[in-house]
Amino acid sequence: MTIGILGGGLTGCALGRLFKDRGWSFEILEAEPRIGGLLRSAEVNGYTFDIGGPHILFSKNKPALDFLLDAIKGNITTKRRNAKVLFKGRFVKYPFENGLASLPFLDNMACLTGFTGAAISRRIIRNRKANNLREWCRMTFGGGISRRYLIPYNEKIWKFPLEEIATGWVERIPNPSWKDVFKSSLGVDTEGYTHQLNFHYPLTGGIESLISGLTRDFQDRIVLNYRVKSVKKCDAKWVVSDGTRERSYDAIVSTIPLPDLVEAADLPLDARGAGRALHVNSIIGVCLGGVMAKRTDLSWLYVPSNAALAHRVSFLSNSSEKAAPPGKCSFIADITCKYDDEVWRLSDQALIERTVSDLTREGVLLGSDYEASLVTRARYAYVIDDLARQKNLTVIRNRLDELGMLICGRFAEFEYLNMDAIAARALAFVAKHEETLSKAA
Repeated sequence: MTIGILGGGLTGCALGRLFKDRGWSFEILEAEPRIGGLLRSAEVNGYTFDIGGPHILFSKNKPALDFLLDAIKGNITTKRRNAKVLFKGRFVKYPFENGLASLPFLDNMACLTGFTGAAISRRIIRNRKANNLREWCRMTFGGGISRRYLIPYNEKIWKFPLEEIATGWVERIPNPSWKDVFKSSLGVDTEGYTHQLNFHYPLTGGIESLISGLTRDFQDRIVLNYRVKSVKKCDAKWVVSDGTRERSYDAIVSTIPLPDLVEAADLPLDARGAGRALHVNSIIGVCLGGVMAKRTDLSWLYVPSNAALAHRVSFLSNSSEKAAPPGKCSFIADITCKYDDEVWRLSDQALIERTVSDLTREGVLLGSDYEASLVTRARYAYVIDDLARQKNLTVIRNRLDELGMLICGRFAEFEYLNMDAIAARALAFVAKHEETLSKAA
């Protein structure tokens, strides 16, 4: 009797940890030569880079955060956020509305009056709800902040019409009080998004240390290079195949991307159509070490301007002093794109040269020199909450429920979840299905 976990990313490894702690029999099937998914790291010339994009540990959910921190116990460093938004050559405090005094005077006043107008409108027209992300930005922050930062930045990340993006995930966008924005405009120091103000990160080994910690005592239960191509129910067993090999389980939990599962399970046409209609952005990470940065004290920097390819630059050398040689600066520049589009197909060297050129022109870098480089690509990165997503998910979930197939995680549930939310989902999943899974294990 055993449980098959499809996918060895954070969700799969978190479930494995929880299953192991309960003494259950299980096996993780991972398509890549290494587990970890987006939470993998690499060392290049003494620099440690997170090859699935930058990650930090923080949460309002204490059980979820404690679960993650327990995996890297004894290997934790805690930092205070120093994040900025690059606007007209200025490094504006993040969240943007908490740094208005850094803006040119007219921009400052436009942001303050727009925010004030939006606040008054919400008091006059109560219970009014935004129909899409663009409306939500204007209704919540006003035209000034929306035009200067929120809308261009979100357009750059999502590469999808904001009028067609729902508002289900906006709770992760800092939503300040009018008093704080007013103080910010006057130059009084305020902090937003305070549960992220202090964050944790592995001292050594990069974010992959989290995966290593979760899987520390069940490496023998992980099957690598096993890309799931078919999943079917045969009598009382689930049979999973990679095209040449078959493995059999009493129960399965899928954490692989939902569109891939829909095809592998050969679901009916309505579900397959819904799966193809789901939208997700890919990500490219340009990792550079030994760079000459104008600001070497930053945690990360948001870049809303379309003149630069990257939308965010995360300084790993400030997440941990062990991520780079002493006195050296390193970062990851994140670039969102569509899978196999013209940006995705650029060569690694072209991406490095473009990133260095962009950031030098924008005043982030002081020169083009660097000592270490790495370019990474991830097909599945940012789930897009388009207006049709919930409808499509309902179609797919109904078909999966008919089969009795369980799913958990960011790409399996096709939701934009941070690491802490993934941990919370894994904990809740095991609590919900404990009786059923314990019988299979």
